[in-house]
Amino acid sequence: MAGIVFDKDIEEVYGGGRAREGGLLQDAKTQRMLSGAGLGISALAELGSAYSGYMQNSAQADYLRLQADQAGLQAQQRANMLREQLYGQISNSFASYAARGVDIGNGTPVRMAEMTMKEGGADIQQLQRNAQAQAQAYRAQADMIKSGSTLEMFGGMFNALAKGFLSYGTMFG
Repeated sequence: MAGIVFDKDIEEVYGGGRAREGGLLQDAKTQRMLSGAGLGISALAELGSAYSGYMQNSAQADYLRLQADQAGLQAQQRANMLREQLYGQISNSFASYAARGVDIGNGTPVRMAEMTMKEGGADIQQLQRNAQAQAQAYRAQADMIKSGSTLEMFGGMFNALAKGFLSYGTMFG
């Protein structure tokens, strides 16, 4: 009875016959293995993509922090240039007063120098406040990018892990 074939099609489908190599069930198993391998490769690609995105966003956040520092340095340079201009204006006005024979130690020359210094000091303070605000905006943007990229990376890693388990289950489950 072992050698009796009742239905040639059934024997071919289940892969027991010699009519065809493998049969449909064998093909389904191969397809399942290939599908599982594809999911595994996709999981690895997603893991790499998550890490790559994190590194890219991290570099962008570092660049924004660098811009924040640069804003402070530029403000300091502008403040130094403004101070030099103020000192130049005051020196020129004292020289002009002295050339006309005016005592530069008191009176109008001193008041004019004080007003020039007061206005210049206010301009310098405004420059510094603006630079601080700009630097804080850059740093806040950098922090948001950094934390967002960290969350995206972990989300991508967990997706990759889920795909890895699905791949394992598809191949061996």
